[in-house]
Amino acid sequence: MGDFKSHAGINISANKLQLLEVKKEKEHSEIININESYFNEQLDFSIEKNTSLSSALQTAFDDIQLKQPITSSLVSFSLPQEIFYTVQLPYETSLSQKELIEEFRWELSLLYPFVPLEELIVQYVKMDRNSINKKNTALVIAIEKKHIKLIKNFCIKNNLSLRYVDSSMIAANRLFNSMEELTSKGLTLNILTVSNSFSFTLNVSRKPAYVRIFQVAKNKKVSDILADELNSSNLKNIKTELANEAYISGDGITAELISQLRIATGLNFKQLNPFKDSKVKQDLKNGNLIDEKYSSFTSAAGIAFRLI
Repeated sequence: MGDFKSHAGINISANKLQLLEVKKEKEHSEIININESYFNEQLDFSIEKNTSLSSALQTAFDDIQLKQPITSSLVSFSLPQEIFYTVQLPYETSLSQKELIEEFRWELSLLYPFVPLEELIVQYVKMDRNSINKKNTALVIAIEKKHIKLIKNFCIKNNLSLRYVDSSMIAANRLFNSMEELTSKGLTLNILTVSNSFSFTLNVSRKPAYVRIFQVAKNKKVSDILADELNSSNLKNIKTELANEAYISGDGITAELISQLRIATGLNFKQLNPFKDSKVKQDLKNGNLIDEKYSSFTSAAGIAFRLI
């Protein structure tokens, strides 16, 4: 547990900046600030210069600060999934951490030859062997240094201390795996919808075991893509092990989408509420965001609660 009194989590998507601030209270936390601000134009991190991105982020942050300033100097960020290079790779157990990083860099150079290796920050999470992974595998996540530099400069300008940077998918799934009700669920499925993409994560004993990220075309439904993936050669043998309940969070979640997912997969999909067990400040402004738009704040909550 981190030694802190309050901590703010900021989630950045192509459309908006979301902020969630939590305050430490003994072994629990209290939500003391929640807000969001939409960008004037949709951001594209792959083509826009850091100067224009920085200006858009600052304008959105200033807008939130005018409504209710944050009190914490500690902040962590979850960034758009599309700016991360995420892949599941096998590895040799005899390799050291340094050797593994170099091995994964080489693998990434083959998968993404257009990205200069020296510009990548590479991290990984080892995955346990189980019914899905018969070999030693790792979830490898890489991001270009320019994106981290953008966030660091933002923090310096606003007198903030940066703690963590995660992808929106990792932040959301970390929160998902912290839910007490999942203790005895076994193999669980969690998806996050953001803009025109969604991530699909199978978790075994509260740890990610299988991860895929999909772009959603206009003529393809999320439910159809998910059903195809569950029936693929990689997963068809483990489908019976899945807990009946599956979860979805993110943007654009409707009753129709949940119904489509239930019909296509045969699983009882539920909308994830990241604030279900959280204490909320009594006079909190924008309480409607917690009551009505809770699911869209899953990544912000995942990164904000990381220090609890």
